[in-house]
Amino acid sequence: MKQLLLIIISMGICAQMFAQDVITKVDGTDIRAKVVEVTPDVVKYYRESALDGPLYTVLQTDILRIVYSDGTVENYNTYAADDSSPYVAGTWQNTATPQEVLDQIVPGMRYYQLKDLYDHRTYSFFTGVEEYNPVVTGFCSFLVPGLGQMICGEIGRGLTEMLLACGLTGAGFVLMDTGYDYYVSIGTASALVGIGVWVFSIIDAFKVARVINMYHEDLRYNGMAFDFDISPYVDVVSAGVTNHFQPVAGLSLNLAF
Repeated sequence: MKQLLLIIISMGICAQMFAQDVITKVDGTDIRAKVVEVTPDVVKYYRESALDGPLYTVLQTDILRIVYSDGTVENYNTYAADDSSPYVAGTWQNTATPQEVLDQIVPGMRYYQLKDLYDHRTYSFFTGVEEYNPVVTGFCSFLVPGLGQMICGEIGRGLTEMLLACGLTGAGFVLMDTGYDYYVSIGTASALVGIGVWVFSIIDAFKVARVINMYHEDLRYNGMAFDFDISPYVDVVSAGVTNHFQPVAGLSLNLAF
């Protein structure tokens, strides 16, 4: 009897030792592993076939879920997991559900209100209408700082970055041109800060385009979006009973709900 009890206990211990966790990635692949640490950004694990090493890491943004050996399930990247969802954005903390995001958005929101709702890093899952090409807007801000943001409708943000980048860089070069050591030092620092703002503007325009695209797609899904177009027109109309025709010009406004 004692021998049978020892065998059962030994089998239970062995089963516990060989029970493994399963990491499912957003692309559908499974990794059988032993999770040893979960940080805010990555998950560290040993492979099932090599529990003594090496230690691997995987980004949380690449993980769909983790099923632990005790049956506990942790879900990540809700948007990527929901194939039936027409909206594709996530949150920085990956805690908001698609419906929670949809409930918070209204027409007319600005980027500073959206940047904490939408995670531009989830844009690889975007399948909606791309109104603004992120690469193009980034290139526009490379040519003129803030231009990409203004193309996306963020006029104030774009103008601020333009004035800072151009003003600091221009003032820096003017001070450096004086030849005085003190002014050269200040000018160099000013120019470097201005160039830094310029680089930030390029990256920022890329992010702004992504977030605005996802936001507009969610507005369309909620039935809140409308498009308008103002275009010039030229026509010929009859003037009175004399059958005299004269050209007229004006603007036409087209609304699509």
